[in-house]
Amino acid sequence: MRCTTLGLARRLHWPLAGAIHRRDRARVQGQTMDISLSGRTAIITGGSKGLGRAIAAEFVASGADVMICARGREALEKTVAAIGAQAAGQTGLGNNTRGHIKGVVADVGKAKDIQAVFDETMAAFGKVDIVVNNAGVLRIGAFEALTDDILQ
Repeated sequence: MRCTTLGLARRLHWPLAGAIHRRDRARVQGQTMDISLSGRTAIITGGSKGLGRAIAAEFVASGADVMICARGREALEKTVAAIGAQAAGQTGLGNNTRGHIKGVVADVGKAKDIQAVFDETMAAFGKVDIVVNNAGVLRIGAFEALTDDILQ
């Protein structure tokens, strides 16, 4: 797993690639690296399933307040309930206080929904420090032919 994560990070020229390697090496040696996101607020798009859900769970466990958005209300509500239940009354990774999670139904392909996610986040947490854009759509065609109307 370490090689896969580190390799991907290096291919993406991710500046924290070395930190991933050091964290994994420390874990192998029986130590842990305490990365606190306490006091930070994150928006995670596509946060109800898969990678987005996993990122949200880790951010909350590390102390961040997280707003997830997704198009499907049922999956969104289940994810918020599950991660919230894990966080309730427990300490996070290391000695971090666990963060909070909320969700909003939104289609990031629509400008008004993007604004609604931001507005809900500001109302709930008062700021935005981190944005993880995990949602996406596929549009086929020459890049220069794609307009805002096509992408939305």
